[in-house]
Amino acid sequence: MAPIPVLKGAALTQKPAEGDSVTLRLGQQEFILRMTDGEIHVTGPEAGRLSASFNENLELTVSAHDGSEMGTFLQVAETTSAAVR
Repeated sequence: MAPIPVLKGAALTQKPAEGDSVTLRLGQQEFILRMTDGEIHVTGPEAGRLSASFNENLELTVSAHDGSEMGTFLQVAETTSAAVR
């Protein structure tokens, strides 16, 4: 079984605003996490590849389903600013 890349953020004081987004990379693929209707929606080249959610402490956790055969990890894309709308 391949290792499962996981990215966990620091606790926030409130959820990001509607439309806020961040771009994450998994290997050579880029995925966009965007706040829509108070929830995180993930878009990218593979539907369902990443899941993202906030826990009760408003810590964001993102994980890649089915792991990563190449040993790649999740990272914030260099093109992402502090808060993109």
